[in-house]
Amino acid sequence: MNGKIGPHEGVEFILFDRGEKHVIYFNWDCWPEDYFAAAKLVGAKTMRFTEPDGEKESYIFYRDGYEEKAEELKSIILSKHTVDDSDFEEKEYRIGEILDYKKEDVALFISNFKVNH
Repeated sequence: MNGKIGPHEGVEFILFDRGEKHVIYFNWDCWPEDYFAAAKLVGAKTMRFTEPDGEKESYIFYRDGYEEKAEELKSIILSKHTVDDSDFEEKEYRIGEILDYKKEDVALFISNFKVNH
């Protein structure tokens, strides 16, 4: 396997700003507050929602024309899928696709996730 873990970690917004990503996601524990102003400057649309446990706020930024993908991502996140679900890998691959990750990167993420959960 040639993938790498966290290929976009810490640089998601930079890649978004450059036009290399069209949808980015941040959950409550890694949200950089100053991105709201930056997102507005680059014309990003913002989707804010509360995760199923009712305590975690999440954020999806997306470009014009990508609202459908942002809504799909939100729907998958809210489905509370777990590693024990029969469609876990399918959902993780779809999340990776929406977020512009390479398939081999998602495969490595999934294999490591399964080992640790």
